[in-house]
Amino acid sequence: EVHPQRGDTLLHLLCGRQRFNPQAAELFSNLLVAVPESILLRRNSNGQSFFHNAAARLNSWVLSHSVSSRSASARLVVEKDSAGWTPLALLARHMQRRAPPPPAPAMPQAAGPK
Repeated sequence: EVHPQRGDTLLHLLCGRQRFNPQAAELFSNLLVAVPESILLRRNSNGQSFFHNAAARLNSWVLSHSVSSRSASARLVVEKDSAGWTPLALLARHMQRRAPPPPAPAMPQAAGPK
């Protein structure tokens, strides 16, 4: 089933959950093997696949599990949404935002008395 306005599938909704717990993972796994390819590859009104939702939530398990379980989904990794973002680019962007800032460069030590 597809949301009439947003075009999201249940895969989109599950991957967009803030808390992706073991029950969500089990439901996702069951859906992943059961949905037809047309739903698997479906994009929403923003041109996003469920891979975009998973990437935005840093859910690399969904990405890995999907590619391993349904090889047809592998192409979603590099497909751009309406704003030009691929799931891989979104994943990198969100990881970079959550990473700690790099350490400040060390200041050179002043030469001491000889």
